[in-house]
Amino acid sequence: MAEGEQTVYVAHARPAPWHFADSPLFWLAMFSGVAVFALSIIWTKYEQRQAKIEANFQMRESLRGRAEVPLPANAFEVPPEPDLLRSLRPLVLVFGILFPASLLGLLGRWFVQCRRERAFEKTWEARNDVPG
Repeated sequence: MAEGEQTVYVAHARPAPWHFADSPLFWLAMFSGVAVFALSIIWTKYEQRQAKIEANFQMRESLRGRAEVPLPANAFEVPPEPDLLRSLRPLVLVFGILFPASLLGLLGRWFVQCRRERAFEKTWEARNDVPG
């Protein structure tokens, strides 16, 4: 250090302000919420389309070995409750769990930050009380 310079140490600095957008939990909640919303919109159309595709595939597979057997009248009807090979249920389940879990984590993080700020204010006031 040069002559005449003083070093100032701040013993108790105010914690930096915390913003929701700085947290990865915010972005996890945002993207999982959008995913749940988008999946809820496309769910029924996807299920109908996938059921038709899988019914056609199963029909072709069953007809591959027996080309001369006559087809029944209801051969190309889609079953009422399709047991799909590819479903959106796992995605809905994953994002349906991630969305509220990340919101709870974000709420907990906010609560901890509020407690830290209150504790800082109390200690700051206690240290700066000047007797009368």
